Amino acid sequence: MIEFEVTPLSVTGVTYGAAVKSAAFGPIADEPSPGSTDLFFSEYVEGSSNNKAIEIFNGTGQAVNLTGYTIELYSNGATTAGSTLSLSGTLINNDVYVIANTSANAAIKAVADVLHGVTNYNGDDAIVLKKNGTIIDVIGQVGFDPGAEWGSGLTSTLDNTIRRKPGTLAGDTNPSDAFSPADNWDGFAIDTIDGLGTHTN
Repeated sequence: MIEFEVTPLSVTGVTYGAAVKSAAFGPIADEPSPGSTDLFFSEYVEGSSNNKAIEIFNGTGQAVNLTGYTIELYSNGATTAGSTLSLSGTLINNDVYVIANTSANAAIKAVADVLHGVTNYNGDDAIVLKKNGTIIDVIGQVGFDPGAEWGSGLTSTLDNTIRRKPGTLAGDTNPSDAFSPADNWDGFAIDTIDGLGTHTN
């Protein structure tokens, strides 16, 4: 009798030339993960004096025209914005847009895209990001004054820097829900700005 040796051939998880017990078809390892559906706040600096800045991140996978996007400041539990900034220009994918206080220090201004009074906030003021009038992210809680700050310790909105946790894909679209920074943000000591101007998600 003549015997032939068959070498198994494996293609996409299915083996030919040998008994097949099961074939598992899962996600392809190199398949990109879903990106963000829109912009969101990625960093908030509430430092000493007027060292304040807000950073917005684009992780959508494509360049975004900033026309129609606004940032609003709601101070001391107000339900009406006291200051509004209309954005302009184009924000490329994986890049950030930084708004800094007009009296911030030179290091903050060096990475800022625009200087504006919408950053005249303290720890008890809510900040809202809108697209064509629709809320897409909020820091704080509109219509509620927490007294001094939301959160506690380093992960709070007073005298701290907070950065969005890696893996965040969308902002908080509910301006009235309770705001707990520790849920979606990492906290850093006052005047920490080493990450301002970049964001890794």
